[in-house]
Amino acid sequence: VWLLLFILTGIFQVSWATELRGRIDTRNPYTGYFQPLPGAQVTIVNPFNGAPLSTTYTGYDGFYYFSNVPPGQYGLVINGMRNFPLGVPPMPAYDIPPILF
Repeated sequence: VWLLLFILTGIFQVSWATELRGRIDTRNPYTGYFQPLPGAQVTIVNPFNGAPLSTTYTGYDGFYYFSNVPPGQYGLVINGMRNFPLGVPPMPAYDIPPILF
């Protein structure tokens, strides 16, 4: 019985966590082309009070990742300056549309 409870509890927790992936681009001031923004700080915040929940940084390719994010409404703050609304659906993985910063 305990083993069954442990297995079901583990499955239940995994089903409510979402893996997020996104990319941040910027416009090159000399060429006007879009390019990845490496090293940008990306923070998930509470949409009601702005409290930070998790922070990561973009890689050389402009991509960032968050693990085990519960479904719900959040904000994304890029380099501490702009807040983008973020809805996290109840699914195992979700790609956030690219953000132009």
